[in-house]
Amino acid sequence: MLLKKIWHKIERIAAKTYLRFYPKIIIIGITGSVGKTTTKEAIAQVLSEKFRVVKTQANIDPVFNIPRTILKLRPGDEKLVLEMGVEYPGEMDSYLSLVRPHIGVVTKIAWTHTEFFGDIKGVAEEKGKLLEALPASGWQVLNWDDEEVRKLTKKSQAQVFFYGTDESNCHLIAQDISTSKNGVSFLLKQAIKGGAVRINFPILGRHNVYCALAAASVGLLCGIKLEGIKRELEKLEPQPSRLNIVFGSSGSTIIDDSYNASPVGAVAAIETLKEYPGRRKIAVLGEMKELGSHSEMGHRQVGKTLVVAKIDYLVSFGELTKFVVDEAIKQGMKKDHIFQVKTMKEVIKVLKKIIRPGDVILLKGSRFSHMERVILGIEGKEINCDLVTCREYKPCSLCCKSKCSF
Repeated sequence: MLLKKIWHKIERIAAKTYLRFYPKIIIIGITGSVGKTTTKEAIAQVLSEKFRVVKTQANIDPVFNIPRTILKLRPGDEKLVLEMGVEYPGEMDSYLSLVRPHIGVVTKIAWTHTEFFGDIKGVAEEKGKLLEALPASGWQVLNWDDEEVRKLTKKSQAQVFFYGTDESNCHLIAQDISTSKNGVSFLLKQAIKGGAVRINFPILGRHNVYCALAAASVGLLCGIKLEGIKRELEKLEPQPSRLNIVFGSSGSTIIDDSYNASPVGAVAAIETLKEYPGRRKIAVLGEMKELGSHSEMGHRQVGKTLVVAKIDYLVSFGELTKFVVDEAIKQGMKKDHIFQVKTMKEVIKVLKKIIRPGDVILLKGSRFSHMERVILGIEGKEINCDLVTCREYKPCSLCCKSKCSF
């Protein structure tokens, strides 16, 4: 552990020094409570139409990811795209001590990591530091449709570029949104110049329109035309365990959104499950961590959404999901359609009993729950680890192929 800390400190010093050799590179920083990784990937994809781009890799803690990404820069690189997620107070300051972005993107502010930030105001304050660090000549690229994000404009002297669905207040707008099993389609329209293109975004979920809008906004600010933006957005592929489609051996379809979970993310995933074509809808939910005093309320919000979305079955896993179950029952879900279990092996047992051909199954939970184990179990593979909560971020499939490292 001591050697790791020493090495990380060396990496930070090296990255800060190394970045001085690239004074002309344009840096884009992305933060928010949800959608950061998809937004980062979409921005990098759009910018690749015209520029050489370096971006942070997925599934690595930003504390380590950002300095390592900076050290990947090579002569000729023109854009540096950094995901700047924060879980604890002071993390954004740590990133900004290394790098000062020219463009700051904020996706959404919601109840995430409130165990450490106290409330949504604390979340917004930490993430808003990104905008405070922008130069006056820079750009704030903000989601107009999120009220908490709109408030952040006061934190910076940088120019503001709004994206969203409000034609009278946004510079870039999404209209005529429709969903299918292949993704989401919408009309991308510029408010001032009036140009428009139809985007067939190959990522599931109506909420992911905002990721595409953020990427298109950055693209426009960097001089890419709408046609080029359309071409690149339509090439994007979903990230692992983020609304990926997996076809089960039983003739069912699995929507794997197991990477992580927060109340707002879980609600969006359930709404995606509702819209996905299928025979019956089954939600397999793990508990959501790091919500602090908002934990019960957040889990109850998910339970209510299940009923509003008319989800057929609920399989819950983890102590905190008792609030999801209780609220779902209160809102009218049939008790015999709800299964609250204590182990992953019980989850698999229940699913094998109830799944029928044509069913659609959503996997969603905190990354500490490792809900991807469900896929292994349904496929008949042995699950060596049956813990409810693990202490590792790496995919559980790696552990379950050998010795468990929990």
